[in-house]
Amino acid sequence: MSRHLRWILTVCGLLAVGLEAASLWMFGHVGANTTVRVETKDAIHLASTTSTPHTVLIVGNSLVLHGIDEKELDSALGPGYEVKKEAIVGSGYQDWLYGVPSLLDRGSRPTLIVLGFSPAQLVMDRPPIARTTRMVWTAANLERYTMHAHVGLTAASNLLLQHFSAFFALRDQLRQDSRKLIVPGYAAMSHDFFDGAPLRPDSITDVDIAASRLASLDSACAVRGVGFAFLLMPTRAVDDAAIEPMMIAAGKRAGVPVLIPVSNRDLPPADQLDGYHLNDAGAVMFSEATAAALRSASRLTLAHGDGERDSGRRAPVRRPGLDDSTRDRDP
Repeated sequence: MSRHLRWILTVCGLLAVGLEAASLWMFGHVGANTTVRVETKDAIHLASTTSTPHTVLIVGNSLVLHGIDEKELDSALGPGYEVKKEAIVGSGYQDWLYGVPSLLDRGSRPTLIVLGFSPAQLVMDRPPIARTTRMVWTAANLERYTMHAHVGLTAASNLLLQHFSAFFALRDQLRQDSRKLIVPGYAAMSHDFFDGAPLRPDSITDVDIAASRLASLDSACAVRGVGFAFLLMPTRAVDDAAIEPMMIAAGKRAGVPVLIPVSNRDLPPADQLDGYHLNDAGAVMFSEATAAALRSASRLTLAHGDGERDSGRRAPVRRPGLDDSTRDRDP
């Protein structure tokens, strides 16, 4: 090997190490990532005890982030309950189809896991995001996703690099932040571009998809003796209001409790932050209503799962949905 080539390889190696080190520092200091890291740790250590026999983990996206007030929910549930949430902005069904088993594989043992989505978010297709694949998924579940989703070699290699490399996990966020700095009015322009027509409800397709997805997550939880329920997050969006009744039918078909503390049609506009997410007052109201629904769900899941529990600590094509920037906006 020539001296010139060795110098090139050395410089490239140092550049790669430097980029990864800088990205690792940046990844650890981004507020949203810090929150996800703490919430993931809390979720992994969540388990029922003598003093708190009912432990609930609520997972979801920005609707859960804005809509669930943990302190208010804990207070409304009262003694014997402990609630934790893990909200990853931009996450969709695929993120949690493999994220929930990953948390269970890493030791999480709540009494009940609750997925909080809007109706449209449950039936739309959305690829997993880097924040989830890196911070929540295990390598084994990453491999399962690439096999089951039949992703190509390029997509599989990108997911693998996102999982193990902070630089690759930060790329999308860096690109988005760069556009905001370089392109004037980028946020408004992207909103106008991606804010397309709402999903057209299809009573046959939507119920089939929702029932299948609820059943898949229920099975993943049942293997470890953990209950599962779906929490419908209201948005007042046209498609969510139309699909909402179908979620009840899907839950009955899948044998999964569907919790609707506040329906889309009953949500007051004054309780919303931006016409989609709940504001502080709305979160308090919704959390109080969710407490009653969770107590009922806990009784149902405990009655259904009174058999042996695993207490170990071991480690269909759908039309595309709307973009993250409009359907699950970063706060």
